[in-house]
Amino acid sequence: MTADDGTADDNEPDHLYRIDITSDSNAHVYMEKVFDEAIKQGEIEGLCVDPSTGDLLVHMNRGARIVLGMGKGFYPGYTEEVHEIYRYSMEAKQPPRR
Repeated sequence: MTADDGTADDNEPDHLYRIDITSDSNAHVYMEKVFDEAIKQGEIEGLCVDPSTGDLLVHMNRGARIVLGMGKGFYPGYTEEVHEIYRYSMEAKQPPRR
């Protein structure tokens, strides 16, 4: 699950969380990745898996100031919002022990 939980004005990155679904009533959530590849991200829009490679694809937008979900101009150095797809190799990880 991606989360637009960083504050771009403070150069804080967004995150990827892994959910360990082991029952019908609750699930444990683990922070899997910090998206520090892009500055002034603004938003992590979504993710999917490339069926031909198994790679994780993440859509990121940067450059536009987003305030309460609304575009409010651009950060210095940007004249438009930049849309990019980042590719990550997926590796199986063991969940942390509780």
